[in-house]
Amino acid sequence: MHFWESSTNTMQLKCGMLTPTLLDVAAITGLPPTGEAYDPDRECDAQFTPNPVTYGPFMNTYFDQDTTKVSDTKHIAFLAFWLSQYVFGARSLQIPRSSVIMAIQLHEVHSFCLSKLLLGNIYDSMRTRCQTMRTITDKKTLNLAGPWWLF
Repeated sequence: MHFWESSTNTMQLKCGMLTPTLLDVAAITGLPPTGEAYDPDRECDAQFTPNPVTYGPFMNTYFDQDTTKVSDTKHIAFLAFWLSQYVFGARSLQIPRSSVIMAIQLHEVHSFCLSKLLLGNIYDSMRTRCQTMRTITDKKTLNLAGPWWLF
């Protein structure tokens, strides 16, 4: 993170600038680098309002072991959890509303270019972490949430 330049979204190395691109995301994740733009205002048939939104109670509510049948609600809850925790690396202890909206659209098989959102999130995470590192004195308390698995 010492070499990250937020204004250009690149690492400034001796050999030149280096940055992850859409083609890198496509090669690592298998997600297509092109596609329809994500529209958070798109009309959806499914309704899902997570209650509670903090992770522990959320898991206890939607992921019980009593039934093996996967309902629409459980599928959307899984997708929201997966997007917030493992794809975008949420910084808070709650399921973000944006992950819920994306989960509903994925559940209803609305296609959009997830790789562009992932790359934008990587750039945003790097920028946030670099700003945090400049102001934090104890490096051990730095929260490394975000899609670090891509690096």
